[in-house]
Amino acid sequence: MRRVIFGLVRFGRVFSAAPRTPLKPPNFLLQPSTCILPVRTMSGDRKIDLSYEDLLELKAQGGIVLVDVREHKEIQETGKLPGSIHIPLGELQQALKSSADEFKKKYEGADLPTKTSELVFSCKGGMRSRKAMAAAQEVGFTNVRHYAGGWLDWEAKTKN
Repeated sequence: MRRVIFGLVRFGRVFSAAPRTPLKPPNFLLQPSTCILPVRTMSGDRKIDLSYEDLLELKAQGGIVLVDVREHKEIQETGKLPGSIHIPLGELQQALKSSADEFKKKYEGADLPTKTSELVFSCKGGMRSRKAMAAAQEVGFTNVRHYAGGWLDWEAKTKN
């Protein structure tokens, strides 16, 4: 069974969409701002916010599509996560709606993910990858997660 939770964040407090009752804000929304983020929770113990160790385990098992949603300039400066496809966040929805041939041509020969492919998004620190999850869900992708630590965590863990 799936549930969809919509919330309004204003000045660091989260309000549910129906009654205007305050809820405890999630960790990623601790800074004051106003935005609406759809968050779908899945049944079972499926983890949506992945750690470095979770990502390594999923990559070893295979079958995930890792998508780096940082901007072109960031990728040129640092490189991307090994095995990832680079699709800037602003292009993500259009890319996921494109034809298989267009996708393959534009995104390094990668195959267009199916609506049920396991997508894992990454960015610099976890904020844009969370937005990417919502964007993918909006166009019908049902199996999405994100690497919460992003490039900064990856770089810190792999340099040691």
